[in-house]
Amino acid sequence: HTAGRGRTTPMLRPFTAIALLLALTFSALAEDCYVTEFRDLALVPTDGAQIAVEPRLADQKITLGAATASAAFNNNSRIIRVHCTAGCSVNFGTAPVATTSMLRIPSGGVEYFGVPAASSYKLSVVSNP
Repeated sequence: HTAGRGRTTPMLRPFTAIALLLALTFSALAEDCYVTEFRDLALVPTDGAQIAVEPRLADQKITLGAATASAAFNNNSRIIRVHCTAGCSVNFGTAPVATTSMLRIPSGGVEYFGVPAASSYKLSVVSNP
């Protein structure tokens, strides 16, 4: 109910504030996996560390929830970096479907995986807190 032009009656103000707070809370709860594709690894001669070589080939972002697959990786991708903002399980393949019993990445974890080049591989992720 409005009283006058565009003004909310005092009775509806708390409900409006609650609705806004809920909308902001749920949008902040969205959890994602960031997938970065690289072609090569480099070996640092001084200490033997292996690192992914820039420039990266592609970046993808997958929203966590039910099992969701990425787009097919670039034909030249051989190293995949996965960083997820919440716990999840992952599976790779040409038509992968991740389940919560598969390889788990903890919240905030970063993992690197090797994939065959020109394989049409994808990554499937499913929320697994």
